[in-house]
This record gives sequence, structure tokens and C-alpha cells, in this order.
Amino acid sequence: MRTSWTSSGTRHGLSDRSDATAVPGFIASPALAASLQAVLVDLIELHLQSKQAHWNVVGHNFRDLHPQLDEIIDIARDGSDTIAERLTRSTPPPAGARTPSRPGDQQPMA
Repeated sequence: MRTSWTSSGTRHGLSDRSDATAVPGFIASPALAASLQAVLVDLIELHLQSKQAHWNVVGHNFRDLHPQLDEIIDIARDGSDTIAERLTRSTPPPAGARTPSRPGDQQPMA
């Protein structure tokens, strides 16, 4: 579920195409994977920078800026989660990555 904002500032979910149109066995091209990775890094950076500003905002505009920063943080977090899930589903695991031997198996972290 992807979050969107109405013109009045309220949140509502939009159906995401992720599972409904997923193509089994799809492997992203290196260019697509690199682009998604770059977007993921930018969204994580936006989340972190916005959270830093959120913690440090002071002054007479505090009450106005605080909720706006919360919105930016939520959108960046939701977007990075969506992109990370798509990367996980559409790219092979990197060399040396630990992967379960069977679906549902969990390997302990070293």
C-alpha cells in the first residue's frame, strides 16, 4: 500500500501494483537495478535529513514545520520501503549473500 496525500493534507492509501502485476522470475536489468538503488539511497537520505531537522526545529514556526516534516519523513520511509522490496524481488542476491536454502528457512546472522 502506497501513501498519498490529498489537497486538504489528509493521508489515504493507494493500491500499489507490486503484487498484482508481479512477474514471476523477473530479473531487473543492471541499469534498472542501479537506478532503483540510487533512488533508494536518496529516499533514505531524505528520511534521515528530515528526521534531523524534525529533532532540531525551533522558533515561532515550530508548530507549522513539525507536522510538515513528519509528512516528509513518512513519505520518504514508505517510498524507501517500496523501492527496497522491489529491489529484493527483482534482482538476484549479491555474491556471498546469505539466502535461505528453502522458502521459510531462516539463517542466523553471524
